Amino acid sequence: MEDSNVPPTQAGAIYRLQADILVKETVNGWDKNGEKLPPQIFEGISWNSIKQRIFDLAVPRILGIATYVPNPRKWSVAPGPPTIEDFNKFITIRMGRNQFKPTSIEHAHQYLTDHSSKNFTIAILKWGDFVNTAADLNEFRTQCIAPSVQDRAGAAAESEQQAMVESLKAQWGDTYEAYDATWRMWAVKILKRPNFQHDALIRRPPPVNMIQLFHPVRNAAEVRIERIQISVKLARDVTVSCLKDLVKIKNSATVLALHVESCIQMLEDKKEMIESFHREVDATTDNEDLQHVLHVVPNVEDLDHA
Repeated sequence: MEDSNVPPTQAGAIYRLQADILVKETVNGWDKNGEKLPPQIFEGISWNSIKQRIFDLAVPRILGIATYVPNPRKWSVAPGPPTIEDFNKFITIRMGRNQFKPTSIEHAHQYLTDHSSKNFTIAILKWGDFVNTAADLNEFRTQCIAPSVQDRAGAAAESEQQAMVESLKAQWGDTYEAYDATWRMWAVKILKRPNFQHDALIRRPPPVNMIQLFHPVRNAAEVRIERIQISVKLARDVTVSCLKDLVKIKNSATVLALHVESCIQMLEDKKEMIESFHREVDATTDNEDLQHVLHVVPNVEDLDHA
């Protein structure tokens, strides 16, 4: 089966059904209000094979099989995906105004043979054949699709978002951890889907496009190992810092020692000069002839410092 207007004939096919395809939300809704898909030609060796091809085309457009219990009417959606046994619940086939509902395989084959050149109309019902009117659709949407508590814009209210976050944490809190904003994003994503899908979506892991925002919850052993690693890293960092400080002190001490050594050497040299001068003075004091000469030398008046 192809999505073109005139698909090629399949080898061995002996039955043919050409049809316009509509996707509708209610049984009684006008055809013109439905979504129109490209015309299709279904061919097969039997009515069952054609029926299967129609089913395969319809399934991606089916949102769920709606049903209800009366007094008061309470809507719900059948669990699980539709199967070929649900064919008549969400697919109707017409030839003009007449419904095509074969009572047997032979009847179907004869009808297809007689109308092989005619154009059928296939209506795919998004919610199945229980949703007959617009009133049914509105009631169904209110109970099964729209948020239970809405804000003015029609979106899920804050209380609904908080409740969804708590439900997600109760389901996945022992497996994943994330920021509160991440849990809220996941909750809002689910709340945009129909109500009847919420329980199933809560049981599913985080969406693929969000999984990188979550991290596995660590067990007790992993937490203890992480704490030990943090302690060891802290001790290492402190030790490295102390070593760097001591190296700086050592380098400063080396420079200071060289400076002290230089000062000591300078003072030793000055000491030698002073001792040499002291020895000369002592020698002059002990020489009596020199002392006599010094006494007779007149003292010159210091005019420069007067």
